[in-house]
Amino acid sequence: MVLQSGILARLEEGTTIDLRADGKAGSGLVMILQTFADAVSRGGVYQSQEWPFFSSARKGANVRGFLRIGKGPIHVTCQIERPDIAVLVTERTGTEIDFAGGMSDGFYVINTERSPLEIAKSFQLRGEIFTVAGDRLGQEFLGRPIPNISVLAALQKALPLISVEQLLEALTETGRKRRLADRYLLANQSCFRSSLKEVRHATVLGEESWTHPLPAFAGYRGYPIGGQSRLRTSLTNQTANYAPPGRRLVFSDPLDRCNGCSLCIFNCPEGIIEFEPHEKLGVRVTGAKSNQFCKLCRECIEVCPVELFSEMREGA
Repeated sequence: MVLQSGILARLEEGTTIDLRADGKAGSGLVMILQTFADAVSRGGVYQSQEWPFFSSARKGANVRGFLRIGKGPIHVTCQIERPDIAVLVTERTGTEIDFAGGMSDGFYVINTERSPLEIAKSFQLRGEIFTVAGDRLGQEFLGRPIPNISVLAALQKALPLISVEQLLEALTETGRKRRLADRYLLANQSCFRSSLKEVRHATVLGEESWTHPLPAFAGYRGYPIGGQSRLRTSLTNQTANYAPPGRRLVFSDPLDRCNGCSLCIFNCPEGIIEFEPHEKLGVRVTGAKSNQFCKLCRECIEVCPVELFSEMREGA
């Protein structure tokens, strides 16, 4: 593949390879990136940076992670907006966000029952498309439709920096760190090997109009410094559906005790903290959109120094 040889040549020349993954919390996205990063770093030739970009996300919320690989020291530390490789761990996420944002062509690794040509047309993708039916294979080998092992296999096909055995070794080590029983470690290995055989690939030229430019910067919307990331908000997820039933978040500040520290704003993974400018404090928190979007991750409760947030039973 021309694109594949080109990206590997760039790596040899000292340019990093940047990967961005999107999916739902509970899909195993973090495990995919951690295991691949561990595997490529073991031989001493490559170095990697891996980090998730979310906080306490309950199952079903959209989550994102990054992986950067370099030959030798990696001097760039920043979030990845123009990835070389985009991984879609949960197909539904692709209907809710532009997982290919910042790309015109490149590599795409996607968990789907559909063929590479079908998925390319659906999401208007140009480049090297790798697909694998991760949910089905997860159900078959692991007893539940979790796609992480299959997506990891598809990633190895797309970016063959290491051997299958090296990646299996890292996968087993990841499982041991998570205290998986031996039968699950063997099931992971079986799922991985079978997934390798089922990865489908196609080079798609597509249409010239199939590009995914980054959205224009729309300003910080009054967020204080440190809480200004667009990616921290996920207001379209309706994540209150994932909160414990019968519980709700309560904000109360009748004595105007908010000191403007903004810790709740920084740490809220949903971006639902309401605030207003304040001449002396900078910002003053006034509430939270808890009825629609709060999943009761308790981040605001834990970080508020004056205890303005609490969790209560519905109707209390």
